[in-house]
Amino acid sequence: MIIPSSLEITKNKWIKTHEKYGTIHLEFKKDSTYTVICLLKPDKPISGTFSLRGNLLIFETDSSCKMKAEYIIAITKESLNFTMKEDQCNGRNEIIPGIWKTIKTLKH
Repeated sequence: MIIPSSLEITKNKWIKTHEKYGTIHLEFKKDSTYTVICLLKPDKPISGTFSLRGNLLIFETDSSCKMKAEYIIAITKESLNFTMKEDQCNGRNEIIPGIWKTIKTLKH
């Protein structure tokens, strides 16, 4: 396991398949913003800002919910695991928990 840092979570895009929402992409950017795209509704992305304190990731803002959320994260080269600490937003608290896999990009 790698100690989480903004650099580590922004190096990759992440993917997860959810039984209700289908395939979902998650991207954390170096400017402390994130985007969630459900491939069933790619024209309605969710975005917001985040902060990271040790292994605690905080969703500070969210375009679909007004409340903050806190997740304990663990990161490896292949995955990002979210354990919910506090999240009162329906939808987000269904999608985020669990293991997200790295999306591999081809090098040309």
